[in-house]
Amino acid sequence: MRLAPNVTKDQINTWLGEKGALLGLVHAPERIQLKPPAHQELRGGNLCKLAGHWCKKPDFWSFLIEQGYLFTIEGNPETNAVRAIYRECGIKSRIDLDQPEIKDKAELFKQKFIRPYAEYQ
Repeated sequence: MRLAPNVTKDQINTWLGEKGALLGLVHAPERIQLKPPAHQELRGGNLCKLAGHWCKKPDFWSFLIEQGYLFTIEGNPETNAVRAIYRECGIKSRIDLDQPEIKDKAELFKQKFIRPYAEYQ
């Protein structure tokens, strides 16, 4: 049963015809703020975007092979590059690179990929 927000417990008891028929009436707030799903709360920052951009570049794939992070490019090279970053940085998602509570992962990414790749280019 849907009720207007201004309906009172007494009005409903009157409609039901007996006193005490309703134990409690709680009105829903006029506006309900729903939390977004957890996966939408986290957004990738600069390191996440940089890693994603690099994983699409054949030059980065060559860098990974030269550094020993990959041995060969088979199947989907983008996926292989992403897995190499995950493995070397100890992360499960590129978003982890920008999380303030795990700054050591970002430092690993900088040491193993950003600086050496800049020199490689």
